[in-house]
Amino acid sequence: MDYYFHIDGQNVGPLNQEQIRSYIAGGKITPETLAWKQGMQQWAKVKEVAELMAAFPELQGTSYTPPQPDAGPQPTPGQQAYAPYQQQGIKYADFVPRFIAGLIDAAILFIPSMIVSHFLPLLGGFLVAIPYYLFFMSDRGGGQTVGYKAMKLQLLNEDTMQPPPIAPVFLWYLVLSIAGIIGWIWFFIDKRRRMLHNIASKTVVISLS
Repeated sequence: MDYYFHIDGQNVGPLNQEQIRSYIAGGKITPETLAWKQGMQQWAKVKEVAELMAAFPELQGTSYTPPQPDAGPQPTPGQQAYAPYQQQGIKYADFVPRFIAGLIDAAILFIPSMIVSHFLPLLGGFLVAIPYYLFFMSDRGGGQTVGYKAMKLQLLNEDTMQPPPIAPVFLWYLVLSIAGIIGWIWFFIDKRRRMLHNIASKTVVISLS
């Protein structure tokens, strides 16, 4: 199975067969719930996915309706669906745009960090940078800081290809802060051009240009 489902405003998954059955029993997955797995071009309602309807007879209270051939992608509310990247091909961001985006963000944070550091010398920069990156790099800010927007980049979860939740972004920032430039070495080794902080947080950076 390994399907993703849009439940209570969030993407949940991938779920195996037993987990799906548990969600069905709890009323969380119904024939109207949006579902997706790798290989599908777009999100679809469970009742439109023949495999799910056949595997779970308890869902068959609603008859199976084939999807319309010309139907467009069904983006998850408030987030980008995976389909556009799957159809167009994922373009992982080059080093130079990512470096410039980092410089832009550093410039934005410089003055606020100096001001806060005047009162809290050891924590000033950290206290300013953390909320900035946790908001903009997460699904709250669409996976784009000001620098990322300027360079047309986006941070995405490597499995769902959607902006990550706050927790992985915190790990992203923590590893970036500790590893520093050393973590950049992985960019030139990794096939998906991930740096060490991307690998730790299971994220990738794509180019939107």
